[in-house]
Amino acid sequence: MAPRARAVVFAATAVVIVVIFALWVFPGYPSGAGACPVHTTVNGRAFCAEVVTVGQPCLAAYGCAALPPPGFAFQGVKFQLVAFNESGSNFVDGWVTEANNTSYRFGLLGDPLGPPSVNWTSPDEAVFVEWRAPFGTIGSDGRFIANVTCGVSFAVIDGF
Repeated sequence: MAPRARAVVFAATAVVIVVIFALWVFPGYPSGAGACPVHTTVNGRAFCAEVVTVGQPCLAAYGCAALPPPGFAFQGVKFQLVAFNESGSNFVDGWVTEANNTSYRFGLLGDPLGPPSVNWTSPDEAVFVEWRAPFGTIGSDGRFIANVTCGVSFAVIDGF
């Protein structure tokens, strides 16, 4: 094999190895799957969303330290959510802080006799929270838990 042909084969092999390694390290990157688990539309706007399980906060009256609601960050937005069942009614309360430090508080009532889902969208339509029936269950520790979908507008993510 000529030296030039050998160099071309070596370069092509190196490129293939780098591509395979990159896809192994960043498996969701080309499709965006790793960055945006769920794509959804609310009121005609596209959102990147994630489903999270939230629970009833631990209260000092029950022998544990009262803590702020558990929080997580998703696409630059901070969510703090709690779910609880009180007098037979299901609630999800939360606080959202956008990347520009604008904060909102919201509350959702999951009524088994009402609509199959309830949602809240921020006034600037950058963030939404959706809660679908069945609105919650009692976990193995006896506390109420609920699955909630949290989303950030693609317009916010892309900087528009």
